[in-house]
Amino acid sequence: MSHFFWPSTCPVCGRLGTASCPHCLDSLLSRMPDRCLFCGGGPYPCGIPSHLTYARAGTWHEGLGRDVVHLAKYSGRRNLAFEMGKALARLYREEKGSILVPVPLHRDSTRLFNQAEWIARGMSEVWEADVLDGLRWSKPVPSQVGRNAFERRAIQKGAFSWNLGEVKQPVFLVDDVFTTGTTLLRAAETLAQSGIFVKGAYSWGLSPIEALTVKWKEDAVLV
Repeated sequence: MSHFFWPSTCPVCGRLGTASCPHCLDSLLSRMPDRCLFCGGGPYPCGIPSHLTYARAGTWHEGLGRDVVHLAKYSGRRNLAFEMGKALARLYREEKGSILVPVPLHRDSTRLFNQAEWIARGMSEVWEADVLDGLRWSKPVPSQVGRNAFERRAIQKGAFSWNLGEVKQPVFLVDDVFTTGTTLLRAAETLAQSGIFVKGAYSWGLSPIEALTVKWKEDAVLV
């Protein structure tokens, strides 16, 4: 009955009564080459022995793939973000018992939920993984929405803190979009300082231009 008054529709095909059709979301995604998180999106492996963290995305951040992200983020559709995570986890498989760590919302965010957390929760259902929401912004970094590549790269080291202690299982960071990769890199650095190895970073979308041009080799932290 609730669907009659507040209908939920698949953002791809328009079907009523569902946050999204699994096959519709799956149709938006395709496996992409692994990228080195520490090189800002360059090929992985990159040849540097200490660069052991790969970054993966399911689609380019453009067209309908971008529209789905925006709908989840700005229209309060956490169920859609959850289904996006399930689709991403169906595309890429990781071992059972892994840990997923979402990138947190910025301090001043007015959103009612963290889309990265709900993407991670969807992934956790498929992978049988746990979600640890233990990252926090420790510095007043503004929202990255609308900021150019130079401003995004200016996020300082130590921008995050970790408050859940030691983790022994393989850890994967989760965000909605990989643009320059700086946010995910700073998160990986923070976890490394807590003795936590980040095996990979996952995002729904990958910026089609900026993500391929940033080089962080001289600024990388050994993990």
